[in-house]
Amino acid sequence: GKRTPLCESEFKIFELLASRRGQIFSKADLWAHLGRGAGEPGHKMIDVFISHARKIMASRSDGHQFIETV
Repeated sequence: GKRTPLCESEFKIFELLASRRGQIFSKADLWAHLGRGAGEPGHKMIDVFISHARKIMASRSDGHQFIETV
């Protein structure tokens, strides 16, 4: 496959989602997994990371959505 550069946070999110396939995570869960404190702003950053992850995965597959929002 083709390599795609990821920042550390994107990699950590991919790693978590892949290791716990089918599990539902809140933005707070993902933010905490990145080692960020609850009082820090940045849950919007999770939206950015997930959006980027979806684009990467769609470009590497037949357009299948591997990450779902519920």
